[in-house]
Amino acid sequence: EDPIFNMVVDPGEYTIGPGDQFQIDFWDGSTPPIIVTVTPEGYLLLTSMGRVDVGNLSLTAARKKLRELVSKFYEDSQYSITLTGARPVKILIGGGVKRPGLYEGRVSQRVSELIEKAGGLIPGASRRNIELSGGTKPYKVDLLRFERAGDLSANPYLYSGYKINVPMISDSANFIQISGEVVTPNGFEYIIGDNFGRILDLAMGTTDLRGDKAIVFRRDRQHIIRLDSLDFPVEAGDKIIVLRRDGIPEPDYFS
Repeated sequence: EDPIFNMVVDPGEYTIGPGDQFQIDFWDGSTPPIIVTVTPEGYLLLTSMGRVDVGNLSLTAARKKLRELVSKFYEDSQYSITLTGARPVKILIGGGVKRPGLYEGRVSQRVSELIEKAGGLIPGASRRNIELSGGTKPYKVDLLRFERAGDLSANPYLYSGYKINVPMISDSANFIQISGEVVTPNGFEYIIGDNFGRILDLAMGTTDLRGDKAIVFRRDRQHIIRLDSLDFPVEAGDKIIVLRRDGIPEPDYFS
């Protein structure tokens, strides 16, 4: 069984390439199914109908173009178009991995699997600002969020692109530090869009001694936030302390 059947494909992001296979089924049973495979040049060739250029299109756009061709011969209500076979893909991996180079994978694999194939990350390599490009749009891959919060969107499928770049961390001053009543106090790379809830996830949540407030130190200011203010936006260089329920007296500015 092709591994594509074990995954949910986003038709707006799946990028069509040579080796992808489509099946056209006709509802009245008078015409046998048509199975076509994308050629190395990116075409679908349909005998007696013509050809369609679908290379590097999204699955949504490719289906639309294929339907435009078939609809010249059959009414829309008479058939359906399905992606039935997923191709192997060549992925170029560069930057902070042990063995940069060109690797073969399958569209049903995730970025982390190809990074492991390349020997894994080297010391000093980013875990939160990895780039996947070459598809319908670029992606930021956040392996730490994938591992600690189970966020699958932070570790996309390979059908979303064909080039992985792992940058090296150049300035630890951009980290966000979190300490106090969290399970794993540490510093974490900042990425655009980070908020307090996401940093709590990276720190594996709070301890049983947590109170209901945290202090965010930002440059020459302090922000007092409630622990349930998960959408509070954080910035590079922030230092966060999650206060305990007792044992640390609350300063005057809590009132």
